[in-house]
Amino acid sequence: MKYLIEYVSLIAILLFCTDNVIGTSEYGILVRSPIEGSIHSSPSVPLTLELPQGVELSEKLMLCIDVSWGLGEQNFCKAKLESWALRGLDSGYYNVRVTLHEVLKASADDTSVKTRVIAEERRGFHVILEREEEKVQITWPRGRETVSVGEGREVEVSFRTQAFKGAIDGVKVCLGNVALAEAEYGCVDGGEHKAAVRVMEGWNEVQAILVDGEGRRRSGEWTSHNSGFWVSFSGKAGKEKEGSFLVEPSHSKCDLQKGAINPVVISCRSRERYEEAEVMLKSLFMNWGRGGQGRPPINLHLVVDEGGLSHFQRVIPSIPNVCVRYYDFHNVCEGSVQGILDEFQFRQSGHYSGKAGYCRLALSDHIEADRFIAIETDQIFLHDVTALFGEFDEILKETKAAVVAPEMYMPWFSGRPGDGNEGYELIDSNANNHLRGEEGWHGNGYIGGIMAFDKRRMIEVGWNALWRRTLREFIEIRKSMHGEEKWEPRLNDQDIYNAIFTLAPNLAGNFGCSWNWQYHAYMNVRRLCEGEWEGCNDADKENMFLCKERPNVLHFMAGSYRQNERKFLSSMWDGFEGIQWEALAFTT
Repeated sequence: MKYLIEYVSLIAILLFCTDNVIGTSEYGILVRSPIEGSIHSSPSVPLTLELPQGVELSEKLMLCIDVSWGLGEQNFCKAKLESWALRGLDSGYYNVRVTLHEVLKASADDTSVKTRVIAEERRGFHVILEREEEKVQITWPRGRETVSVGEGREVEVSFRTQAFKGAIDGVKVCLGNVALAEAEYGCVDGGEHKAAVRVMEGWNEVQAILVDGEGRRRSGEWTSHNSGFWVSFSGKAGKEKEGSFLVEPSHSKCDLQKGAINPVVISCRSRERYEEAEVMLKSLFMNWGRGGQGRPPINLHLVVDEGGLSHFQRVIPSIPNVCVRYYDFHNVCEGSVQGILDEFQFRQSGHYSGKAGYCRLALSDHIEADRFIAIETDQIFLHDVTALFGEFDEILKETKAAVVAPEMYMPWFSGRPGDGNEGYELIDSNANNHLRGEEGWHGNGYIGGIMAFDKRRMIEVGWNALWRRTLREFIEIRKSMHGEEKWEPRLNDQDIYNAIFTLAPNLAGNFGCSWNWQYHAYMNVRRLCEGEWEGCNDADKENMFLCKERPNVLHFMAGSYRQNERKFLSSMWDGFEGIQWEALAFTT
């Protein structure tokens, strides 16, 4: 998270409300700080609000604050007016939306909370820091997740650092589990972005600390970070255990079906990631065959760890014309990804996905299908997956593409954490690039939410050697022309694919934007355009675009479906989450 809000205990309130605002003088909100358009040189900005005389917050009248920035969004609701401060901010533009909500009475059998927005104010401000603060942030495990751990009894903790000076003065990141009776701290170079930490079953809390070469903690408010989480030890996959439900169901031993479509899903590391994949799969199956293109069989390829195997074997029922094939995450991803990182001397990024975030580079060597589409789990289908595979087939007929994906809503290099845009180029559209949908092509590069692969064409072009050669050429260009000593992927394989297609655009094709309607695009355009959704000059300057087509796939990105302010889009996630698997075990 980019910053923390002082005195805030997030309240989990489902706000199933519209954006209709009834602005009255009786309930007007006065934002005294920050001032619209103000520029701040401090990472801490006061948030000072006033309500009209006689108006008091209560359980029936709540104040909600939504702060958004280039890489995220955070919001909270309070029933008491306090003095807050937005703290730990980095340089950038921030938008604050303050809303006053009337809490409506729900029926006795309705457990959700409904509200009505009765007043709203917005403020936008800039933070320009002369010197960025040193920071360390644990990105995984995320707070209060339940992590699945194998026999090693260790968790690979991912973290990010900012304004890190390890190469200059020996600064390191030390990590330890403070929940253990004797916390053992191990120290690594902060550029490594990961470290193994010993855990126990149950509640654990990992602490990361920036220390100097003599082991003393660095001064600064953000030089330590804690993350608490649950640990569940997973048994050996496929074996029956007393008190558990790990008997392999017969439908997971099915033969792959001819003429089937082949979606691939990677799910590992924690119960929350498994449950996230469940929601995506429920939406896929609910819309399967509803696009008027028939209902071909589905071979579902699940790449999972031990915890994921036992989870999905337990919850996924036998569905007619669906064959579920399981792949061991460690065999498919762990070794292959580490080999690629070592080959290019890349350090694993601090992204919460870990090695799973690079695994699409290895899928073509393992998935038993000539054509398949890898689908990230923080998405929901609103249209028939059959139509997605149909569009894939059409693109392959009309282009030389080996890989097909939707376009990123902004330039791919703009989203690289801590990186500037200097020297990067937009990816050219060319005669071989099939332009789908009304939006056309903006040159922004590709997003990894939906990535389709044609193994036969990859073999024809000598893909494994070609992508390595092209990536080395890209790295050399960055070094020779732009003085970048060591280019590394920061958004995992998405960065690597975009680096490759910058130099070899004819190898990639693009799906229409309807197949990856990106929630972050909505969030960032709203931030830059003062709440409007139709775009503005500031968004155009950033080369951002909003998809105007009806969404077929809604991509929430980084778990943004869990925003505390429940809007229409994120409420769709709740709808699919509530569907019972038994409802999908229908007959054709």
